Amino acid sequence: MKKHSLILIIIVFTLLIISCTSENEINAGVNKPQKTTNNLEQNYKQLPSDTLFFQIAKNNYLITHSSKLNKGSVTSSLTVKKYNDNLFSISYNFDTNKEHWKLFQSNKVIEKSTELKNENISIQNLTEVNNLIEDYIAYIFSEIMDKKNKKIVSTINYHKSIINTTIRSIENEDTCNCTVHPEFLIDKSFFNCQEDHFYNTSALKSALNQYTSENSDIDSSTNNLITFLSTYEEQTISYNKYYSFYVTNEDFQIFINYQTASSSGNCAWWCPLGGGSDHGCCGNYSGCCLYWHAACYIHDKMCSDCKPSWFCLPGCVPDAQQPPNNTLTLY
Repeated sequence: MKKHSLILIIIVFTLLIISCTSENEINAGVNKPQKTTNNLEQNYKQLPSDTLFFQIAKNNYLITHSSKLNKGSVTSSLTVKKYNDNLFSISYNFDTNKEHWKLFQSNKVIEKSTELKNENISIQNLTEVNNLIEDYIAYIFSEIMDKKNKKIVSTINYHKSIINTTIRSIENEDTCNCTVHPEFLIDKSFFNCQEDHFYNTSALKSALNQYTSENSDIDSSTNNLITFLSTYEEQTISYNKYYSFYVTNEDFQIFINYQTASSSGNCAWWCPLGGGSDHGCCGNYSGCCLYWHAACYIHDKMCSDCKPSWFCLPGCVPDAQQPPNNTLTLY
């Protein structure tokens, strides 16, 4: 009897070992669930609001962006690798403590774009990188806009503008150029070059129709714009062409040059749109008018759905589809 009991115990013990071994082998052969983008991001809400890091890994590219704010001074970098080889790197810094700091940014973007162009990166690579950033930017903004300092968030636009300016220069076989967007100057948008912003013509006509129906006193510039658009057949219109009906590109650049050279906050003869407190100006402030009322109205109408996300912010937070798992790290 004892012999049979001993044999039974050995058999049961052996079966338990086999069962455990089989289970371990099965588990070893199953891929564990990968961390989703949310898993990767679940802790970034507790991180300081004055730092930002994100990394996009897709289509053989690794795009890494980081930025930091310290007492009004912002430092940022964007590095791009392809097939694990360094493709290019951009550093961008600005100090919000300096007077008229916004007016100096377009020249800095031109300088950085010229440096990037001189690295002879193919336009295909630059375009692919730019498209990847654009694919993810709405989601990134939607996740961090109310959690990070907006000066930190805005660094993405400077790097994007540098890449865009370089692409335009190569395509047009011209020097790098970037005209600062007036909406950036009055805090209705992050930094953008006018040359990179396009309005849908049909949507612009619709917004202008609403403007004329709500305002009895239509200025001559807006009337001239409406007349021009009545025979304009392109699907889009560049912002610099659109805004030239209110202030020519030449006069706008003169304004920028005078404003950066002058410490006066008063409205002067060289203010192309008059003073900031004049009738017809968007807002009420000292110094030159930076944005015409009709254009301000158009912005609000065109950005009612927060698109494009890289332009309409920081005034709104776009709804954005979560990117594919394991392609974005954000904190």
